[in-house]
Amino acid sequence: MSLNNNSNALVHPDISKHFNGTNLTAFESMISHILVGRGVDGYRTGLIPCPSPPNPSDPTPAATDWSSDTPSYAEWLRRDQWVRSTMALNITDIVELDINDKGTAQVLWNSISPEVLYGHCRC
Repeated sequence: MSLNNNSNALVHPDISKHFNGTNLTAFESMISHILVGRGVDGYRTGLIPCPSPPNPSDPTPAATDWSSDTPSYAEWLRRDQWVRSTMALNITDIVELDINDKGTAQVLWNSISPEVLYGHCRC
């Protein structure tokens, strides 16, 4: 796999597999398979934290593999966006389901927790 994998987000072709508010278990399984297979599930779970932005005077860091747990700041932003896009594009209606797609992949994922789905407090 190339170091700078800029593949498009993955969208399941069968819309019945997209998250619709009632199929969280199936959706989680599908998304997990996609993300674990690419080595980027840590963006969804928060296990790959965002590194600090670089100092402009620092040399450009060496590129890391797509599945690296220690990406550069720029790589982290790009990979987190890929994970967020992959999840968002496999959801039938983000607005109707009141899912937050304005932050990181982890923010999006946490906004579709069972508590939110079943009308409990969004704490």
